[in-house]
Amino acid sequence: EGGEKEDKGEDEEEYGDETAGGRETEGLPFEIRDLTYDSKELRTLPQLIGVEKTKALGYVLLMLFFLLEFTITSEVKNLIPTFMITLLTGMLIYFSSKKQSDYYASFWVESLPIIWWGLLCLTKVLFVF
Repeated sequence: EGGEKEDKGEDEEEYGDETAGGRETEGLPFEIRDLTYDSKELRTLPQLIGVEKTKALGYVLLMLFFLLEFTITSEVKNLIPTFMITLLTGMLIYFSSKKQSDYYASFWVESLPIIWWGLLCLTKVLFVF
């Protein structure tokens, strides 16, 4: 009806349109950091399988990512930055915790695409072949 609000569930009222699936796209370090603040109803990955298994899944996904890139890309100048960003992401996952600084995820994790772009530009300058 016009003007009346649709009856929403408890989670939707508190969290808007966020769902567990939508929140997973933020990245694992964010999910681990927010574990102590997230409502149990969100059922995020760290809530379902625990922090250590979430990190292990992150490592597996990183290995798959690099293997796919390795099979697709034949140019060394593209593999070097991809390998470096894979290692850096693995380190960020490793050091993720429930008690991390707000800047850890908000700055370091969010800056990964910029770092990757910078590495790609640098290798294109250094490896002119």
